[in-house]
Amino acid sequence: MCEKSKPLAAILVLAFGPLGLVYVRAWTTAGVGWLIWLLLALLDLGALWYAIAFRVLGPIYACHLIAEDGHRGEPDFESRRMLEEAAEMEDVYRSRAIEIYQTIVERYPESRACEEAERNIGVLRQRPNWTGD
Repeated sequence: MCEKSKPLAAILVLAFGPLGLVYVRAWTTAGVGWLIWLLLALLDLGALWYAIAFRVLGPIYACHLIAEDGHRGEPDFESRRMLEEAAEMEDVYRSRAIEIYQTIVERYPESRACEEAERNIGVLRQRPNWTGD
């Protein structure tokens, strides 16, 4: 993937609102942004304020997406992302969370994420199986 420009992303969002997010491949966010604006405009419920707010917050979001995209593929970034994903699943899908933690241990054996994953596996295996998975 080619390197994206933060200033260009900010300018596009400032100029085109949600449509500017297409540059950073935030298709869903762009579509939802336009739908919200359209709904507010049709119902006369402050579409102007929404457009102003989007032009303030949109460039920040676009720059965040570019910065995050620049770290994809780095072991530390990927292992942290996987830890967050597993943590969200612990209470509902405990077996899936354990699988993700085991994947972290296999892929990143020398990382701090590996140590945390091993600790979490131990804790999850000691917990009573009240969720039914």
